Amino acid sequence: MKKIISVSSILVVFIFSTFIVNAANGTGNPPKANAVISGQVQDFNTGESLAGVVVTLEGSDVKTYTDLDGNFEIKGMTPGKYNLVFSFISYNKSLVEDIDIAESETEILEVKLLESK
Repeated sequence: MKKIISVSSILVVFIFSTFIVNAANGTGNPPKANAVISGQVQDFNTGESLAGVVVTLEGSDVKTYTDLDGNFEIKGMTPGKYNLVFSFISYNKSLVEDIDIAESETEILEVKLLESK
């Protein structure tokens, strides 16, 4: 009998915890981390794709690099507003602010970096 009571207690706590989390975000369901930010980085003057640009999610440790065609992708984002920082040797650092993504959305950016003098 004790095992049934303890399992029931755990189940009640789990259901109650799930209800509190769902009620807190106002949607009834926790936000899904399935949004994507992607795009391409190019030279401002020539339009040439830039490989190896560091793309950092501002305020976090999340970063990626552009591929040989200048493309990047950050998957598994929860809905919200984000800032991205783009940095590359011999180019000015660039900040793209207030990227607003919704659940299941893919935000596609085209970023052009200017060579530093």
